[in-house]
Amino acid sequence: MQRLRQLESFKRIVAPFAGVITQRNVDVGDLIDAGSGTSRALFALAQSDPLRVYVQLPQAYAQNVSVGQKVVVTQAELPGQQFHGTVTHISGAIDVPTRSLQVEVTLPNPDNTLRPGAYVQVALPSVAHAQWMVPGNALLFRAEGPRLAVVDAKGDVQLRKVVIAQDLGQTLEIESGIDGNDRIITNPSDSIADGDHVEIAAPQKSTKGAS
Repeated sequence: MQRLRQLESFKRIVAPFAGVITQRNVDVGDLIDAGSGTSRALFALAQSDPLRVYVQLPQAYAQNVSVGQKVVVTQAELPGQQFHGTVTHISGAIDVPTRSLQVEVTLPNPDNTLRPGAYVQVALPSVAHAQWMVPGNALLFRAEGPRLAVVDAKGDVQLRKVVIAQDLGQTLEIESGIDGNDRIITNPSDSIADGDHVEIAAPQKSTKGAS
């Protein structure tokens, strides 16, 4: 009796979650062969509410995201509409080939406006680590640590010890070591040292319209 009840239960297939069938691979009268290596899925099921959005976040911004953050999702085919989701899962490691971090966003979709499988844009809130940004080619690497060459009012060079908050590639966020009134040398020579005297070049006048 137990075996017959078990066989009878195979007539009814229960999905692991509520969703919409998006693909049917069998028809009435087809022979269903369970356990065969060549068998295919009977149906494809998609969950539309809530949606799970997967984002590949570049490594440079990996420290700016955390679980629970609110994000804004948009789709190019739906101009002017914004959808609000929450970061629910973050991968524990950077993907080596792409140098990106996979982030999962849970997005409510009660009216099924967004279709599962579509491409969307996700806007993460920016986190300001520092208020000063300098070009990447202004940084000097010394045995004592990273330095920036600053010119004082007399034209003398001072090598300032700085703390880098974040490396954005072409620019650097500086946490401490300089202020807004400092004049920084871009692309300095490797031989530059404390106390060197430099001449500040006057800004070139625009020649637009000159004959």
